[in-house]
Amino acid sequence: MTKLDTSASPTKSAYARMMAQLTTDPNTGEPTGHLACPCSRYGRNGDACATWAVAYTFAFLVVGADDEAVILEDGMSKAVNDDRAVAQAIYEEWASIPDFMRRLLGGKRYVKSLLSLGA
Repeated sequence: MTKLDTSASPTKSAYARMMAQLTTDPNTGEPTGHLACPCSRYGRNGDACATWAVAYTFAFLVVGADDEAVILEDGMSKAVNDDRAVAQAIYEEWASIPDFMRRLLGGKRYVKSLLSLGA
C-alpha cells in the first residue's frame, strides 16, 4: 500500500482510496459498507465507521506513524467496536484533518461530545 504523503494536506483521492479499501471485499470486489455496526458511536454501518477510521489514520500519519495499512485496519476495528480512542486521536490532531473530512465528521465540537460517551 502507498504511504500517505504527509508533506501536503491529505487529499480527497487518499480518502477515497482508503474508504474503498475498508468498504470493499478484497476477494470479490463486492461492497461491504452496508454491513451493520449497531453498537458504535461512529455510525451504524461500515461506510459511516470507515470515515472515522480514515480520519484516525490521518491523525496518526501526521505525527510520524509510517504504516498506513496497519493504522487504517486498527482504526476500522476501533470504530466498529466503539473505541473512544478514535475520537480522542481525531480531537487531539484536529488541525491535521482535512477540511472536507472535518465537515463529514460533524465538526470539532461533535467529536469532543463523543469523548463523553461511555468508555
